[in-house]
Amino acid sequence: MNGMDNSSIEEMAVHYFKGLFFKVGLLKTIFTEGDKTPLVDGSISIYQDGNKKNEDLVGTIPVQIKGTTRAISTRTPTFPLTKNDLEGLKSHGVLLLVAALKPDEENHKGYYAHLFRFQIEDLFKDMKPGQKQKSIPLKELPHDPEELLRVCYQAKDIQEKSTRPITISPEEFSNPQKISFTFYESPVSDIFTRPTRIGPRLGKDDINAVIELTNVNRTKIPTNANILLSPKEYVYQPTGHFINSGEITFQDSQHRLLSENQLEIAVSPGLKLIINRGNPECEVKLRIQDTLKLIQLLGK
Repeated sequence: MNGMDNSSIEEMAVHYFKGLFFKVGLLKTIFTEGDKTPLVDGSISIYQDGNKKNEDLVGTIPVQIKGTTRAISTRTPTFPLTKNDLEGLKSHGVLLLVAALKPDEENHKGYYAHLFRFQIEDLFKDMKPGQKQKSIPLKELPHDPEELLRVCYQAKDIQEKSTRPITISPEEFSNPQKISFTFYESPVSDIFTRPTRIGPRLGKDDINAVIELTNVNRTKIPTNANILLSPKEYVYQPTGHFINSGEITFQDSQHRLLSENQLEIAVSPGLKLIINRGNPECEVKLRIQDTLKLIQLLGK
């Protein structure tokens, strides 16, 4: 397959996604081939009823389709786009669909990314001056029709909220009455048992959504903010024990999980012990000012 030209690769990618979305009775796809329209390769329309009448139309999402015969990492899947392409997409956005094509059609794999205004602005923040290309983090596209429909509803929600011409004042941002987000996609099973980032930042294990702030007038204001949702086990809590080292006693130590296999104990603001499950050795982190303080204590 490495000898295929770009036109053939795109045609195969379009064919693959047509077949995948055809299984979803409430979706109608219009995909074009041959780059007839710049930046956008078609659209996906969502309907309330399988008859797909105009009065049942929920919304339409612009789509960009890419195909590749190169391997895409399953651990950190990405696909490169130029900065010029991202600039062109910023005004309307797209649901990016990427097909990883294999010699055997049954082994083709689909990926996607929500690329709307907030996501693109977030990507630009990570780009260095003069950088002409950006690797776009992807998620694996599900095959189940219900989950595919959820992906499209999520894209529609992000598209609508990220294109609203609403500005937010510093006062409203610093004193919201409520913070909320909408999430249609099926989360992975452990998503709320570990720290999870929610917002426009793209990531395989993150929730890609628009954070909305509700002000005192009960108006929901969409923002391009990211928040981190952490279970209490990942937030510092008192250990409830004294830690002794010779004649020195640390009374206010705290602990938290760094991962399923790592525990961090903050003995003092700058002295931290990291314990790895199954490893008898302990990693010690010490800031310079705390090192000097510890030397003074030990010298007494």
